[in-house]
Amino acid sequence: MTEINPGAFLLQEFQPVAMEFEQQGWTRFTPHYLVWVCPDSYHQSAECVSQCIRQGRYCTPDPDGDIQKGYSGKDIVQARFHHECSLLW
Repeated sequence: MTEINPGAFLLQEFQPVAMEFEQQGWTRFTPHYLVWVCPDSYHQSAECVSQCIRQGRYCTPDPDGDIQKGYSGKDIVQARFHHECSLLW
């Protein structure tokens, strides 16, 4: 059984539609991300260390729900920041 990644579906299948909607002036798409701050008392916890950057200031959930393997929430936060910053230049 193949696991469906909703993010991959959005990028692969909906991106051409979104681009057409923007080009026609029908709408403007702005990504929103789930990000939170890790409480001070948890900064050294395994969860905060694997899901946060900047001493717990920017955190996002582990994409596969397993902080021991695969991409971490920290990886996702860094990729999102990189992507957003690349749009500015």
